[in-house]
Amino acid sequence: MDVTGTNNEKVEYKVDKEYINRIETYAKEHGFVINEYAKKKIEWMRTHSGHCFCSPIERTCCPCDNVYEDMKRFSGRCLCRLFWKPDAYDKWMKNKQKQRTLSDVKTKSSLKKTKEEKLKEKEIIQNVWKSLQ
Repeated sequence: MDVTGTNNEKVEYKVDKEYINRIETYAKEHGFVINEYAKKKIEWMRTHSGHCFCSPIERTCCPCDNVYEDMKRFSGRCLCRLFWKPDAYDKWMKNKQKQRTLSDVKTKSSLKKTKEEKLKEKEIIQNVWKSLQ
């Protein structure tokens, strides 16, 4: 994952096994499953001092204290969709498979984010991170 460093140089970060083990251990201990699409989310959190990417200012570590409250509020998942109750995750994955089948019919270009959207998203994340420092 590329992140702009202090002198605007590109810095590449990789998820280390220790961080992944911490997330996996938490999930296993609490009976949750981890979203299989979560690799980028875990990379982001590790490179941002463990802050939840869904709300980095309010949720300063992942897993945060709101996981169980989120599970109730969001029908079996946390806000960032990293941790799931197994039954809710299975239901979500089945729905995602249906959506994928439908999206195959649509043109691929209509599903992709534009460069402008990606740059705006990156700028927002960088601004949030700067405000935390």
